Amino acid sequence: MNEIETKEGRTICIKNGPIFSTSSSIKDIADGLRPIITWNNQTLICVSSKINDSKLFVESLCRFPDLRNIYFPGDEITQDTILSIGTDSLLLQRILKPGHRTPLIKAVPMNRQKACSETIRALDKDITPLHCVYRGRINPQSFIRMEIPFFMWEQNREQVEEAIKIVAWQHELNGNTPFIQTVADELSQLTYEKDLLEKQTLAMLNSKKLSLA
Repeated sequence: MNEIETKEGRTICIKNGPIFSTSSSIKDIADGLRPIITWNNQTLICVSSKINDSKLFVESLCRFPDLRNIYFPGDEITQDTILSIGTDSLLLQRILKPGHRTPLIKAVPMNRQKACSETIRALDKDITPLHCVYRGRINPQSFIRMEIPFFMWEQNREQVEEAIKIVAWQHELNGNTPFIQTVADELSQLTYEKDLLEKQTLAMLNSKKLSLA
């Protein structure tokens, strides 16, 4: 995060995985997010593509009856009905059309609420995730969940909305994860540099009439 340019221009920083990862300590999360509290023209979007077992949207519908009324007007859908569906992906297949996203909802998974509250105290910024789920247009129509720190939305709602549209477009280019994220992952593997070093080593050995044992 410290390497993200913050002086000029507008930047969308895509992080693989949720804001509050279950594999990171609270201290590591706070230290990792600390640089973003001074951002102005930059937007952090955390993208999760493996949400088959996620229940964050299901939990949100259970906690906010008004949200249920938006998706199921007049159907008298209860909390028990929502819970019986099971996971976000099963529910969203029924209510979310391809090429659409859910509204932004301020919510934290129950198992990460402590991490969120302690990180907010450490940074003195409301970084509670605003999350939405986007359903791709291209078959197979996969889902991605996007999370944005709440204070960024408070600072510049238009910029956040634009960033969400760009990430959704990147998702359509790749069909599973944002295209630029896949490219970055491939480059980080250093395959090209590895192949180049191997060729240089073999060329040097051949010039000295040596070979690898």
